[in-house]
Amino acid sequence: MILLQTKSGDQASNQFIRWLKTSCIRINCDQTILEKVTWDSKRDNVSFKVEDVTKPISLKDISFYFRRGGKLSFKIENSVFDGEFKAQEEFLKHNLNKKTNLLGRHLSTNKLLNLLIASKIGFIIPDTFLSISPKFYINYFKKKNYYYFSSGTVKYDYNNNNHELIHSLIQKEIDKKFEVRTLAFKNKTFSMAIFSQQNTKTKLDYRNYPKIPNRYIPFKLPDNIENKLFKFMYLTGLDFGSFDFIVNLNSDFVFLEVNPVGQFDWLNRRCNYYIYKAIIESYIK
Repeated sequence: MILLQTKSGDQASNQFIRWLKTSCIRINCDQTILEKVTWDSKRDNVSFKVEDVTKPISLKDISFYFRRGGKLSFKIENSVFDGEFKAQEEFLKHNLNKKTNLLGRHLSTNKLLNLLIASKIGFIIPDTFLSISPKFYINYFKKKNYYYFSSGTVKYDYNNNNHELIHSLIQKEIDKKFEVRTLAFKNKTFSMAIFSQQNTKTKLDYRNYPKIPNRYIPFKLPDNIENKLFKFMYLTGLDFGSFDFIVNLNSDFVFLEVNPVGQFDWLNRRCNYYIYKAIIESYIK
């Protein structure tokens, strides 16, 4: 049995199922709830039941578990039992994570820790500053009107801006030749160069999608960068991730971040890769 844990509308999940030549149980965690978790200690078997799947799913029957996102959780209506239900959710997650044929062990990571680890193993990272203390912004909110904004990456000019920064991760802007998006799993990498620097809308962040698309081409990471990437994955416990790099004007690779459930269908299509085929051949016998 192949189990796909994901969310509705995830294009990578849709395409993965189309490439499969066998049946698959897909659980859209944003559309269903966990109904029951059972454990038979004598038989060493854990199973669970979700709302829109007829039969309970035994973990022993799962030959490949692909986790693309979402959380298997109960719909808790009585707070008296919150602790009991959360304990069962954690118990199920723990046992699913023990599956040896699992892709997507981590659904989230800590960006600050990732930057620290990346710098320790030899990646160049942007000059990074973290601001400000919790005590400061709690007091700030009490005294002033405020707003929160997030649009990928935004530019802040110290010389021409009177706004005080509230709990911000600040990184020095890097002049770039191009950006690189890399999907990595099981000692495989699939990379794409993104020429975003000549478009004013995407010069700072390629995710500010323009009306006229940027140029995208298949790309091969240098061996030393690829080796550092796999060392980073080993140290962080990642088995799957979408990495973002900037190549600066000196042709140095600058590590920006990794998303363990990043979208990769667009990379697959733009570069004519066979990523889904590679996943299936690597994990499904």
